[in-house]
Amino acid sequence: MAQSDESGTEGPRIWRASVEVLSTWPDLVDSLMALHRPNATGACLTCAIPGGTRPDLAWPCALWTLADAARRERARRRLDG
Repeated sequence: MAQSDESGTEGPRIWRASVEVLSTWPDLVDSLMALHRPNATGACLTCAIPGGTRPDLAWPCALWTLADAARRERARRRLDG
């Protein structure tokens, strides 16, 4: 895990940078969103692999949330374009 700077903003900066980079790869965003979807019990289909360490990981998972933020960022840039 990245250490936070004194202002506690390291995590949000990393998230924002990740969203910006991922938003330039629409095919990857689409793939992540297709793979990380809810199963019948509301867990992430990909993260909650049966027998895995987190079979109950609720959806939306962090990867779907990141991909969704990247999708929205790409759409916002097109509108601002």
